[in-house]
Amino acid sequence: MNQETKKFHNIPNLFSYFRAAVTIIIFVALFIDISFILLQILVVLAILSDKLDGFCARRFNQITKFGSLLDSLVDAAFITICILYAILKLDFPILILLFGLPFVIIVLLAYLISAILKKKILSFWDFGKRPESKMSAIILFALIIFYFFNLPGKEYFAWLMLIFIYIYLVYYFYLVIKNAKQK
Repeated sequence: MNQETKKFHNIPNLFSYFRAAVTIIIFVALFIDISFILLQILVVLAILSDKLDGFCARRFNQITKFGSLLDSLVDAAFITICILYAILKLDFPILILLFGLPFVIIVLLAYLISAILKKKILSFWDFGKRPESKMSAIILFALIIFYFFNLPGKEYFAWLMLIFIYIYLVYYFYLVIKNAKQK
C-alpha cells in the first residue's frame, strides 16, 4: 500500500467511516422504521468509535490531515443527525436549539475582530483541542445517550448542556479578545 492510500485507509479512518455509516443509518431511520434497539447499539458503537479513532491514530502514529478533517466532519454530522432524530422522534426540547444563534454570532464576531485588527485569532476549530472543547464533546455524546436510552433527567441534562455551551462560547470569545490585544 502506498503512502497516498495509507492516508485514506488506516485503522483510525475505518472507525470514522463506520461512524459515517451509522450517521447515514440514523438519517434513514428518520423516514423508515428501523429497530430502535439496533439504533441504540449503533449509537453506542459510534460513540466508542470516536474515542477509538483518536486513540489508534496516536498509538499507531497514523495521524493525518485527512483523518483529522474526516473525524471532525463525521462527528459534526453524527451529532447533528442524532439531535435531529431526538427532536423528531424522541421528544427533545426544541428550545435547547436556541444556543445555535448565539454560537454563530460569537464565532462570527471573533472572526470580525480578527479581520478588523488584521490578526490571526484562535480558530474555533483549533479551540477544539482544548480541554473545554473535549468536555463539550463528552456532554454532547452523553446527551445523545440520555435521549436514545430515555434515561431519567434527560431534559435537565439538555439544559445543563445549553448552559455549558454558553459558558464555553463566552470563554472562547474572551480568549479571542485577549489574543487580539496581544502584539
